[in-house]
Amino acid sequence: MKVNRIKIVKTLVFSLPMLVVGCSPVLQSGSSSTTSSSYSEDLSDYRPKYDAIQQDTTVQQAMASFSMEDFTPQYDVTDTLNVILDSIAVLSQQIKYVDGYAIQVYAGNNRELANVNRGKAYAILDEKPSLFYDSPNFKVHVGKFYSALEANSTYALLKREFPNAILVLKKFKIERE
Repeated sequence: MKVNRIKIVKTLVFSLPMLVVGCSPVLQSGSSSTTSSSYSEDLSDYRPKYDAIQQDTTVQQAMASFSMEDFTPQYDVTDTLNVILDSIAVLSQQIKYVDGYAIQVYAGNNRELANVNRGKAYAILDEKPSLFYDSPNFKVHVGKFYSALEANSTYALLKREFPNAILVLKKFKIERE
């Protein structure tokens, strides 16, 4: 009980001066009879003064005589860049396949069931599924996706109709024009 009284006394001793200072009236400097709307002062003497800018004809003549034909770049990298781009084009022509993903909706040894599942997948997506024979199974794959994230929405759609559908890694042949 005595501890609580000590805490209350300490709180009052430290809070009372703050309360007195916070509630004291605010002192204003200057006279209170003048308002801010009646204040005026001429500051034109302190503002900088500028002379009128005259058109310099020599700069205009120099700009008119300048042409892009006179300009020769100092650090031209066009030739180096063209060599690098050509080497990239040659290397990319050598790449025949790209890694990607497909959705496998059927894998089994029944060809008729594989064709039925292929027709169902075509009806759902309007995208031609591929049927191939990987001994001893027939497989039906749908889509060409370059990332698993890209295949996710189609996979979710097919998973409703084909509960055994899986996402498989696959290599796709690059078709060049």
